[in-house]
Amino acid sequence: MGAHDHWLVFYARDGYGGFAMARFALVLFVLAMGWIIVDRLIERMREERRLRAAVALEFEEKKQELARQYERQAAAEAAAVRHQERRRLIQDLHDGMGLQLNSLLGMVEKGSVDPAEVQNEVRHSIEQLRTLVDGSEAFDGSLPELLGHIRYRIDSRLRRLQIALDWRSDLTAGPRQVDAAAAVNLQHMLFELCTNAIKHSAASRVTVRMRLIDEPGRGRCLEIGFEDNGNRGVQAANGSGLGQRSVERRVEELGGSHELVRAQGQGWRYRFVLPLARLEGTVADATD
Repeated sequence: MGAHDHWLVFYARDGYGGFAMARFALVLFVLAMGWIIVDRLIERMREERRLRAAVALEFEEKKQELARQYERQAAAEAAAVRHQERRRLIQDLHDGMGLQLNSLLGMVEKGSVDPAEVQNEVRHSIEQLRTLVDGSEAFDGSLPELLGHIRYRIDSRLRRLQIALDWRSDLTAGPRQVDAAAAVNLQHMLFELCTNAIKHSAASRVTVRMRLIDEPGRGRCLEIGFEDNGNRGVQAANGSGLGQRSVERRVEELGGSHELVRAQGQGWRYRFVLPLARLEGTVADATD
């Protein structure tokens, strides 16, 4: 169009009287640039849709991969807890039941069989087996639910032996999800205390008190008081032997502390302080 207008002005006879076309060049230029811009915008929108689809697909794949990894980790942790508890059960069976059964076997082999003593040993062996079976059950729930489960188990055991249970707890708060290993340890700890009261204290009543306290350096803690009214002058304070060591080991694994007092003729009295964070399993590495 510019060449046409140049020829028209400088070489045509009518000169400026001819029809100039350059006036339409701007309109065509704007239309051409508009078409280029719209075409590039459409291409960018298509590319953005493809990118979003690719990102969404990659995100879904990563999400599924993380879900699979979480499931594998949860399965591995559950297997580790089961393996650890299986080893503990084997150890408890070997140390506790093995000792009692070997004692019975020795009495029979020596011919010094006292029916009352045999009956007592068999009863204790049965209670020990019940302790192991009760504590081996998996638990998945909150702290109040776990304590309710433990209370039911303890009450049923004591009721069979005509021992009253005084359970004092108004605990409504605490971890909404108790760590699996911590739940096993807490169950076994209280079951073992119950077994000790049955075997060594000749108690007619067992009292369990629970409350939440703030412990310096530990934060929010669960305080457990376990007491019986036994009056039999038996072995020393650590005379429960294997049972006492089992309780101490489980308290240590829970990151807590305990105190034991035995006044002659007044039964056993324990005080446990267990960090709530350890019951949730959130500070396992930090406190080991």
